[in-house]
Amino acid sequence: MLLLALVGFGTGAPMKAHTSVPAYAAPRIIVFYGGVLKEPVYLTDWWENLDFMLAVSEPAVGPLAVQSDSTPHIEVAMYWNGPTWEPYVKDTMKLRTLDPKDAQRSRLYLGRADRQPFLAYQGALVVRGIAAKGVKILAKYHVPITS
Repeated sequence: MLLLALVGFGTGAPMKAHTSVPAYAAPRIIVFYGGVLKEPVYLTDWWENLDFMLAVSEPAVGPLAVQSDSTPHIEVAMYWNGPTWEPYVKDTMKLRTLDPKDAQRSRLYLGRADRQPFLAYQGALVVRGIAAKGVKILAKYHVPITS
């Protein structure tokens, strides 16, 4: 099952009403893939992606999982520079051809009863917690946050 968030499909402009917000404040496309997911999940609504990025802007606190390949996680690919990726948003067949090597990558480490989920960017020293708005967005697309 291919899950898509396609708001503004075919408009060519992620910046509809609020032109004062820079187009580069959020990835144009976010893809959750691998790990515990059976199929990739594509988020292509720029405003929703901005909300998600704001929801993962604070450092994680409390007990966290060890960052390793054996810890339950989901890979995340963020495609920045909106105009570059606009053709992929307009064509779902093209969207499926995205290569994570062309994106900023991170991992969503799943939480458990004794620890919260968090996002870890490659090479970053600080991991990011996921605020309620981000949890809500992930739930909307059936992206699990607990193992």
